[in-house]
Formats: sequence, C-alpha cells, structure tokens
Amino acid sequence: MAIFEALRERWANDTEFAQAAIRIPVGLVCIVYFQWTMVSGLPGSGSPYSWLTGASAIFLIIACALLWHVYHFPGISIARRAIALAIDFSSVSIIMAVGGEAALPVFGALLWITVGYGIRYGGGYLILSALLGQLSIGIAILSNAYLQNSAFLSVALVITLLICPGYTFMLISKLQNAHDEAHDANKRKSWLVAQISHDVRQPIHAISLLTAQLSDSELSGDQSSLVTKIERSVHGAMRQLQTFLNITSIEAGLLKPKLEAVKVARLLDEQLAQHADQANASGTRIRVAKTSLVVMTDRIFMTTILQNLLSNAIKHAPGSDVLIGCRRRGERIAICVYDKGSGVAPEHLPKLADRYFRLRPSTRAEVEGTGLGLFIVKQLAEALNLDVQFASREGKGTAVWIAGLQHAGIAEPNPNTQPFRRFSQIDGLYVALFEDDPSTLEATHDLLERWGCRVTSQLHPTAAATQNSVIVSDFEFGDGSNVSEHRHLWGDDIPLIIVSGHPRETVIEAMKGKIVAVLEKPLQASELRSALMAAKGRIRKSGIE
Repeated sequence: MAIFEALRERWANDTEFAQAAIRIPVGLVCIVYFQWTMVSGLPGSGSPYSWLTGASAIFLIIACALLWHVYHFPGISIARRAIALAIDFSSVSIIMAVGGEAALPVFGALLWITVGYGIRYGGGYLILSALLGQLSIGIAILSNAYLQNSAFLSVALVITLLICPGYTFMLISKLQNAHDEAHDANKRKSWLVAQISHDVRQPIHAISLLTAQLSDSELSGDQSSLVTKIERSVHGAMRQLQTFLNITSIEAGLLKPKLEAVKVARLLDEQLAQHADQANASGTRIRVAKTSLVVMTDRIFMTTILQNLLSNAIKHAPGSDVLIGCRRRGERIAICVYDKGSGVAPEHLPKLADRYFRLRPSTRAEVEGTGLGLFIVKQLAEALNLDVQFASREGKGTAVWIAGLQHAGIAEPNPNTQPFRRFSQIDGLYVALFEDDPSTLEATHDLLERWGCRVTSQLHPTAAATQNSVIVSDFEFGDGSNVSEHRHLWGDDIPLIIVSGHPRETVIEAMKGKIVAVLEKPLQASELRSALMAAKGRIRKSGIE
C-alpha cells in the first residue's frame, strides 16, 4: 500500500512522472488492439499488424525504461523530453503510415500527444508538438493508401491538428496570464500582511507590557478587576491576530516544514508549562504521559499543532481532566490529546476541522474562539504528511490523534529549545534592551526595572552589553538592518532574546541558531519573564555570574 501511495503522490505532483507513466497503458492498448484486428478480419487489417504488435512491444519496453529513469532521476531533463518526443511522434507516424484503414483510431493518440505536451510543459512545447503533429499526419497521408483515397478525411485530420492545438495554446496563454496576476496579487497580499503584522503587533505588544506593569502595582479590588479585564481583552486580540497571520501564511505557502529530531517529552512538557495558567483558571487538570520517543518533525509546526489542540481541549472541558501523550502505531508514532468533556455529536465530527466551524452547545456558556484552531491543525498536519483523526462520545469526551510521525532515534540538542531552568526571581539581572519603537522601548524598560533588572536601553544596537548581561532586542531596525548584523558587537556567549514582529522561522533562519529564545510580538509579560529566567540559568551554568 505504501508503494501505491507513493506512486499516486508522484503522479499528482510530478508532470514528468505522469507523462512517462501514461505511455505504459497506451502501449498495452496498442498491443491488444493490433492483436484484435489480426483475428477480427477488419477491412485493411493484415500482415502489417503482426510486426506492429512487435513494434508496440518495443515501445512498451522503452516506455518502462523512461519511467524508471524519471522515477530514479526526478526533475526536468531537456534531453529526456526530446527523446520522449521523438519516440511518441515517430511511433504514431509509423502506425498511421503502414496500418491502413484500421490504424486511423491512432489519430486520437496523435491528438492527445500533441495537446498533452503543451498542457504539461507549456506553450513552447505545444508549438513544437503541433509542428511534429503536422509532420506525422503528413507522413501518414503520403504513405497510407486509404487516406490518399479519402481527401476530405485527410483535410479534416489536418485541420483538427491545427485548430485543437491552436485553441489550447490560447487557453494556456490566458491561464498563464491569470496565474501571473494571481501570483502578483499574492505577493502584494503577503507584503501587506507583513506590514500589518509588524504595525499591529507593536501597539498591542506595548499595551500588553503596560497592563503587566499595572497588574504588578498596588491596586484596589475594582482597579485590579478592571486591569484583569483589559489583559484578557488584549490577550484575546493577540490570539485573533496570531490566528489570522497563521491562516494567511498557510494559504500563501509561506510556512515550509523543516524536519529535525525532536523529543516528544520536551514538546509535551513545554505545552504543560505554557497552559498551566489557562488550566488553573478553568479548573482543568492536565496529565502528561511519560515517553522517551523521538520523532522527525518540524518543531514549530508541531508546537503550534499542540498549542491549538490543548487550548481547545481546556476550553471545551472545563473542570475535567485532559490527557496528552503518544504511542506507537506500527512503525509510526501518534500523539493524542484527550479530554473528558461533554464530547461531540457524531454528525459534527467530520466538520470539526472545517474553517470557522464552531460547536454551539445548549447546555453551557458559549466557548470563545474563531473556529480556526482545528483548521490550522489540519493544514499544518497536511504540510507534515500527518493524519488528524477525531474520536468522540457524547458525555464521555473527545480524542484528537496526530498520526503518522516518523521515529527518529536520538534527538540532537537544539540551542533554541533547551529546557529552561527556573529561578525564583531575576533581581539584579543586567539587561541590554534594543528596540526601535519608542513607546515599546519605554514600556519594556519600565517593566524590566519593576522586575528588579538593571536595564540600559537604546533605539539601536550598540556595544553596551557587558559580559554578565542578557540582550533583549527587536529583530529589525529602522535603518533596514537586523540584529544578526550586530551580533558581533557582543559575541556569541552573551544570551540573546529576540522579541520580533516577524515570523519565528524567519528570525531563526537569519540567526542560524545563535539565540536563547525567539518571542513573537505581541507577547505576554510572563513569556518574557520565562525567557529571562532561562537566560539567567545559562549565565549561572556557564559560570559567568
């Protein structure tokens, strides 16, 4: 089954492979057809068909050889295409030239070859195949007595070989123009989304930091309640923005998986820590099954998948248990998030991963959300060639499986995802802060000082960082430079935390792994505090402090 699935995927995504594979059934049909004409006594059939059957067998062998070559040496090969063109058109020309009246059905194959090359490879190949098609039909007319005696039929065949490729060329040109316009529009949309992402993240990020300062202040009960409501609204806006950006990136094809060996236990522990506050607020108990398994996956994709699944489970199962773990399924591994909530009706299960689908229960308050969380899970899973499977019973709970993960053996340490050592406080930690937005710079500076850090802040990177500092920096600055160009000012030993409005994978690629953490704007103050604790742990471990 795995072999057939791989062949099906190659057929769908590789035009070279599909063009080579279709010759095999064509060769088999020709052999069967010529054998049938020999025994049926059709007009015009006779001795030529005995050796045409043999010629078709030779064509089939060559077709198999071409398919083998394409399978083992994928990609575009001009030489291979030229050989295929010569074989296809010469075979059809010979059959129509010597096959007599009974060979006329092969004209369908000639028309299909002519148009097919253009559809698969573009307008240039269509023009070339149209010329070769005219040459083939010309040879057939000059050599086939039946066509010589049927002038109107011969003219009809010639005209057909002119009109069909010509009309196809016109359609291909229009399709190419439409594709180019759509590509340009998509590029403009991507640019607009990037601008919106950066410009909208900044003020929300600043508001989040300011509300964090307020919540740490001495407030009355009413004031504290008001600040909590503001924080909840800001975090809701952050989630909505991140969901929008994820959907846009997926649809634009900007998110590409980068596979690496990842310890499942580390992923699950990170999710447990990240969702602890949300679980406590809803009275949900999260249990993580211990595992030593290692999988090949994209760390960022899988983190996003688990974030959505666990957050969804907590929202839909308040006051109950949520279990997250993994198990082997044959040679593959599956991760499961199971909640003991109210469950999902059978008729809703096929729709759970649809865009904007939301359950509307009548027995409890409506759950906040956009209906995009499981849609994002499905899209990211498909990008990783994984299956998303749902199982649920009303009144019992719901399980979501991410199946098809490949076992990877031993994971290599990743400097960006080392588990954070927790310390009770970050008093006295030296922090060099670089941020080109004045309001965000001021808000971050004040928050860090409130936490007890010793802060120096600048709108642009300088060599101000000392040996026992942690650097907290924006990624891109107003002059067009990014922090990777300034890293030499501090050296690789000083911990660096990047707080950026750019996609995480873009920052990681630019920094080439020389970072402690990447935090995406807008962020919660607790995320920044956790990153600083991790950086302090690195300083203590290295003996700098």
